[in-house]
Order: sequence, then C-alpha cells, then structure tokens
Amino acid sequence: MKPIRRGNPEDDRIDGICYDNSGRMEFHPDFHFNQGKPFKLDDLIYICKYHKIDEPRTLAFAIGKTEKSVATMISKLKKEGLYFKYRELPYDQWEQMTKIREGK
Repeated sequence: MKPIRRGNPEDDRIDGICYDNSGRMEFHPDFHFNQGKPFKLDDLIYICKYHKIDEPRTLAFAIGKTEKSVATMISKLKKEGLYFKYRELPYDQWEQMTKIREGK
C-alpha cells in the first residue's frame, strides 16, 4: 500500500520541498548534502544497523542522501550479501573498520 501524501501541494512552492508519488522527499540541497557522493563505509554500516529501527526518512537525513538512494543501497547490499554482515557487526568492530578506512 502506498503512503498517502499529506499536506497541501501549495506548501511545496513555499518551502521548496517536493515529494514523489510514494511520499518520499525528493532531492533538496539543504537535507541531501551527500547526494551524488559515494556512500562511506560508515554510512553503509549505519543504514544496515538501523534500517529496521528507524524510519527511512530519518536514515536518509542522518547520512544526507535521499530516501530512494538509501532504499536502493539497502537492496544492493542485500543482493551482495553485505546487509546482514554489516547489520550484525559489533560496535567496536564498526568503529575499528571505519577508522582503518579513513586512515586514522
């Protein structure tokens, strides 16, 4: 079942925020500051760990990408067999992996 778009479409013209037919926010530079940039390892682990806990919009805001990008990446990670690996990763290993990847 599709989410229902709430609110008045006239409001979109005022604040510049538009939504697709599924109710997902479309790209807006104030919210999606990392859109078009590659996902960082830290982002991938974060969305896998919190995918079942947080709302898709919250995840998207947290990493600065659109909801559609996050959903597409989750699907890709599942197909590649990385989703459950990242989701079950202990927090200390997550921290260690991201430090190594960032050269710290």
